Amino acid sequence: MERRFWIEGFGRLKNAFMLEALTALLGIITSVISLLYTGNLQIEELSPEHLGYFITIAILGLILALTAIISWIFKILGWGSICKTNFKKFYCYTRLAIIILPIIGISMTMIAGFIIGLQLTVSGQQASPEEIAESVPATVKVIAVLGSIVASTGFVIEAISLFDISIIYSEPMLKIGSIVYITFLAASIFQQVLALPINVANAMGIIAAILIFLGLNKLKQKLMKEHEVITSEVV
Repeated sequence: MERRFWIEGFGRLKNAFMLEALTALLGIITSVISLLYTGNLQIEELSPEHLGYFITIAILGLILALTAIISWIFKILGWGSICKTNFKKFYCYTRLAIIILPIIGISMTMIAGFIIGLQLTVSGQQASPEEIAESVPATVKVIAVLGSIVASTGFVIEAISLFDISIIYSEPMLKIGSIVYITFLAASIFQQVLALPINVANAMGIIAAILIFLGLNKLKQKLMKEHEVITSEVV
């Protein structure tokens, strides 16, 4: 029974990281299109062609949001299955962290965004991104940054759990992937401080997700073969 939960959990987490790689790839495509075709455009410069690019970006953004949510759900289900093995309580805490912390963090970020939007609406001024950034109160910036940190903390805990599993099962690809995953999360939070382009963080995310996907897939196949051997011996 315990082995079945491991197999089930690894399978769900594998799906989650496959979708996470797709999400990061869509993020790169969206940012490249935005940078090349819609960056620094003024309202009076908009044309029907630019409208097409904005629609494309909006569609990609919607797909990106959907894949991110589905990936998150698979992670919750995956760690829920692993929690049922009763191997370590920390894996159950990981599931709780992935549920609670992203919700709190994203809520904080949305509140900060709402305050900024409200401020711009009240002022009625058209400003560049640089001017908007300078006009944002320090408190709002702190809320936004803390929101990103809180949301990412849940996935840092997940990366630690994956690293722990990689040691237990001696899976080097999963170990490397979990380390790259933590680096990716740190880069995502501090990319402005480190002056990293957003595509660099997303590229790290793709590498981490692929390594973790391959490592989990290898572990799942290994456990399934062991399960088949045990079943055949019993029969």
